[in-house]
Amino acid sequence: MRPATRRPTVRLPGRARRASPWWWLVLVCAVALIGAAAVLGVWWAASSERRDVSYRVIGTLSAIELDLDDAGVEIVGGEGGPVQVTRTEEFAFGHPPSDSHAVRDGVLRIHSRCPDTVVGTCRATYRLRVRDNVEIDVRTSTGRVRIAGLNGSARIETGSGPITVDGFCGFQLTATSGTGDVRGAADCSPDRIELRSAGGDVHAIVPANNRYRVDANSDRGSTEVRNLTQSEDSSFAVQAISGAGDVLVEGRG
Repeated sequence: MRPATRRPTVRLPGRARRASPWWWLVLVCAVALIGAAAVLGVWWAASSERRDVSYRVIGTLSAIELDLDDAGVEIVGGEGGPVQVTRTEEFAFGHPPSDSHAVRDGVLRIHSRCPDTVVGTCRATYRLRVRDNVEIDVRTSTGRVRIAGLNGSARIETGSGPITVDGFCGFQLTATSGTGDVRGAADCSPDRIELRSAGGDVHAIVPANNRYRVDANSDRGSTEVRNLTQSEDSSFAVQAISGAGDVLVEGRG
């Protein structure tokens, strides 16, 4: 008699197979992560704050220096009375941005930084109202800079934040951005206006009733000068330079 043949074990596909312990571990970890994210989101929402802090600077100032990291700033010139500073803070988990300000030898210096955090929100914006004939020096990394109606020299430098200056009526304006757009519009012919961006567009606007020494150039973008009389012996100079953006220099009025 022939011995009985043993049938091979049949493996059932799909749901009929028992789930591996490894997949149960993955599922438990995923559920735990989702739960932790939900708790963190609720905590963030509950701890989020927004507040405005204002102060006045009494006395005569010759200059204002702003070192703001990634904070944005708006400066309005032509105001009478003391310099008015308003700081708007948005943060969570009890970690507000730090701010220090002091006046020494007629110079107001403001320094702002957000703390290093793994999670959470931290940002600050500034608004200043200043008098005429105050020199402005602004440095930011990613913050947006806006200046309007300033009657005084200004130097602005940002890493990637855009720069916009309107109604300028001072001696010299220098604005430089790494990748942001730069726009400078003067109501009075400045002795010198220098606008530069490595990657953004550059737009200079000056009164058309004067002659100017113009230096306009873009390595990879377009360059245009219009409605402006150029003269190499003029006492007014305009420089507009971009690495990759478009450059426009124009006269108005």
